[in-house]
Amino acid sequence: MKIFLNILGSVCIVYGLGVNVLVTSRSWFNWIFCIIGAFLIALGCLWKYVVKLPLWTKAVLLVLLALCLSNFIIAETRIIRTARSVPDDDAKWVVILGAKVNDSGVSLEFARRIDAAAEFLKKNPGSVAVTTGGKGDDEPVSEGEAAAERLMSLGVEKERILVEKASESTRENFEFAKAVMEANGYEDGEEIIIVSSAFHLYRASKIAEVSGFDNISYMGVRGKLYLLPQYYLREYAAIVFESVKDYY
Repeated sequence: MKIFLNILGSVCIVYGLGVNVLVTSRSWFNWIFCIIGAFLIALGCLWKYVVKLPLWTKAVLLVLLALCLSNFIIAETRIIRTARSVPDDDAKWVVILGAKVNDSGVSLEFARRIDAAAEFLKKNPGSVAVTTGGKGDDEPVSEGEAAAERLMSLGVEKERILVEKASESTRENFEFAKAVMEANGYEDGEEIIIVSSAFHLYRASKIAEVSGFDNISYMGVRGKLYLLPQYYLREYAAIVFESVKDYY
C-alpha cells in the first residue's frame, strides 16, 4: 500500500505541475493535484502507523471515506450525464455563458462556445442568441460584447443577438440575461439552451433553475482532453462550495 500511495501521489504531483504550465489562469485550485499528491505520499510514509490504529477508528475512517467517495461518484455521474446532453432545435433562446477574453481576442474555450452557438443559430433562424459576461480587470472588453462580435463575424445577424455585459459570475450571467430577455419578449416557461463547456453544464443548469429558468436544454463544448481531470474535479469542488454557501 505504501508503494501504491507513493506512486499515485507522484503521478498527481506531475499532473498538477503540468496543469500549472498549461493553464493561463493563476487560480490556487490549479495546485489541487499537487496538494492531493503530497497528501498521498505523506499517507504512504505514515501507513505503518495507520494500520496500528484501533479498530473502531479505522471503521469510522472507512465509513467517512465511503460517504465522501459515494458523494463524489454521484455528483460526477450527474456532471457527465449533463455534459452529454443534446440541445433542442425548438428552443428560441440560446444563452452563451462568458469566459476569458484576452488582449488578442476570446480564449480558446470561449471561442468554442461561441462557434458552436453560431452553428446552431445558422441552422435555426428562429433562435436568438444571448451573450453574457462583464469586463474583468484584465480583459480589454466585456465578455458579452466580445461574444457578440465573434457571432457576427461568423454570419449571425446583429438583430438576433442580445448582449448582457455586466455580470461577474455564472449566477449573474443568468440573472442579468433574464432581465435582458424579458425586455425583449421572453416569457416564463420558454425553452432556453445553455451553451458552455460540457463539464460546466450541470452546475450551470442548477444556477439557471434558481434564477427562474425551468425549461432548459444544453449544448456542451468539449475542452482539452488532458485538462479534463482538473476541470471535472474543479466542478465537483464548486458544487460542494455552492451547496454549503446556499445552506448557510
